[in-house]
Amino acid sequence: MNGLFITIDSRTAGFTLIEVMITLSVLLIISQLAVPNITRYFINNTQNSISEKLRTDLIYARNHAVTMNVAVDVIYKDNGWQIIDDFTNDTIRENTVVDDNYNIEINGSTNQKIDNRGIWQSPHTIEVNHKKCNNTLTELVVASIGTISKRSSPCSQRK
Repeated sequence: MNGLFITIDSRTAGFTLIEVMITLSVLLIISQLAVPNITRYFINNTQNSISEKLRTDLIYARNHAVTMNVAVDVIYKDNGWQIIDDFTNDTIRENTVVDDNYNIEINGSTNQKIDNRGIWQSPHTIEVNHKKCNNTLTELVVASIGTISKRSSPCSQRK
C-alpha cells in the first residue's frame, strides 16, 4: 500500500449476484407489506378530508342563516352539495366530490332548509364512504338544533 493509493483485490470488489438477488427479494417483500397500508392511509385521509369540508360548509351555512337573518337551503346532489341563500337566491357554497371512488349518501331529505334561527328543517345523516373498501364510513349526524357530530370507521380491508 502506497500512501495515496489503496489496492483492492478484484475478487472481493462489488456485490455478488446472489447478494443483489437477496436484497431485491427483501425489498420486494417489504414493499408488498407496505403498499396496502399506504393505500388505506390515503383512502382514510381523503374520506376524512371530504367529510370535514362538508361539515365546515354546513357550519358556514348555519352561521350565514343566523348572521344574515335569512333562511338557507342545503341541497345534496350529484355526489356533492350546494348552499343557497333563500333571500337573494345566490349560491353561497358549492362542492362536488371529484373522485368517483367516494360516495355521499343522505339518510333523509336531499333538500334541507335552515331557518334564520339556525334550526334545521329535519335531522338527517350524511355518510361518506369509499367504494373499494369494506367497513369504511364517515358519518355526519345533523341534529335539528344545528349540532353536527362526526363518527368515523377507517378502512380496514379492501374489497
